[in-house]
Amino acid sequence: MKPHLKIKLRPRVATAPAPPWQDFLDDPKLATSQLHPSIDALFAAYDLPVWVTHEYKPASKIWDRTEVTSGLNRVFRVILQQNREHSTRRDVKGLIVVYQ
Repeated sequence: MKPHLKIKLRPRVATAPAPPWQDFLDDPKLATSQLHPSIDALFAAYDLPVWVTHEYKPASKIWDRTEVTSGLNRVFRVILQQNREHSTRRDVKGLIVVYQ
């Protein structure tokens, strides 16, 4: 299995559209490779191509108030597209991005 990262963004951080994780499992072509320009730049700097999905799927067609309040709409699963040596995993674990 390729390495996965779970990322929860702060409220009101603009992101690229991403499919739910469950939908990606059924059709990997749905995934995007972009999340947020600053995060995308970090993965690019480490030459780490990724797929980006939402960790959760909204209960209806759009996120309801309870889901947004709990932050479910801000949790993403980022999957590294390539299996690499363990040193890559160590490099990624050291990256911390903070948004105001």
